[in-house]
Amino acid sequence: DNSRRMACYDVQASQCKRGSGIPVVAFSESSGWTAPPVLPLDLEKVINVATDADDIPAADIPEKGDTTAAVGRAGDELTEDLHQHKSVMSVSDMVKAFGRKPVGGLGAGIDFDSQEDPTAEAFSPEERAALAAMEALLPPDILASTDEETRLICLRGRKYDSERAALLLPHFIQVRQELFGSSGRAGGGDGAGAASAEKEVVAMRRQLARDVGSLKLVPLGKLPSGHTLLAMRLRLHDPKTSSPVDMARLFYITVMARLRADVDAQRHGVCILGDMTGIGLKNTDARMPKLILGSLLPRLPVRVATIVVFNVPWILGKVVMPIFLSLMSKKLRKRITIVSSKDPHRLHALFPPSALPDYYAGSFPFDGPEYVQRMQALEI
Repeated sequence: DNSRRMACYDVQASQCKRGSGIPVVAFSESSGWTAPPVLPLDLEKVINVATDADDIPAADIPEKGDTTAAVGRAGDELTEDLHQHKSVMSVSDMVKAFGRKPVGGLGAGIDFDSQEDPTAEAFSPEERAALAAMEALLPPDILASTDEETRLICLRGRKYDSERAALLLPHFIQVRQELFGSSGRAGGGDGAGAASAEKEVVAMRRQLARDVGSLKLVPLGKLPSGHTLLAMRLRLHDPKTSSPVDMARLFYITVMARLRADVDAQRHGVCILGDMTGIGLKNTDARMPKLILGSLLPRLPVRVATIVVFNVPWILGKVVMPIFLSLMSKKLRKRITIVSSKDPHRLHALFPPSALPDYYAGSFPFDGPEYVQRMQALEI
């Protein structure tokens, strides 16, 4: 049927389980985006689907059985990664960096948004009752060390499930301490120790200012569903000067600044747009997605509705993406959509133009210098 054009990445048999398939979203010139049936995979050979490479396949390689993981499990296993980083990595390095597939799959601990309306309204009596129930479950030291706004963000980020919010809060505190140290770190101790700690904090803040100024991760507009759209442009990332933990800090402050500024973002969560335009292996570091998806996001009070990967270059689409997808949890893969086109208008099938800036053919008024100035004025 010449009215439909479909594209799909090659998938090696070793990266799939028998009987699985890749659902592909097809584009029809007359009717727009439609979802055809799942294409079967011949798992005895590499599959090539006729490619026009301008359409949106959903990156879903199903597995048998369900995958679940407790919040923070992946984070506990990956804490050491916060103190390790490596510069530009080859494809073989990427495979070695992941090693065995994480328990439940990479991203199993992320809280994904079902896109159902929250069970309570913000500032309502129902919300106050859920907050009281959450606070009753918290240890006294955790309760004393957090303000009500932080507790509310955790509660809203877990759709008013008091028990899950109470479980999340200690992990949230832990990841903040791992990334930024405890409060008063710069002034703690005396003599050489205090001076060394002060130098570390100054260096961290300078690196964070550079990463914010690169505009490689920014919030864009709000979607009609209430979700905030985050855009990551990895061609602006240099692993030689910005380590995985630097990116984790950038991700943390970007997400948390948006949550503290917008109650809807707290209640509904975010959508993530990963723009691969112009990216090469020099911009990649396999430790970064492992740290962000496996350790950071599961411990942040934010829900993820979808991850859209835009304009993937051939080498990454054919080699690197299948490696990452094979290591991801089933739940995470279901939330990923790949737009294999360089035409930004294709994004309008997923996000309204009002949420996208002009470089994605949208109308959202993003002011880079103003954003950088505002972010660099924030207290960490």
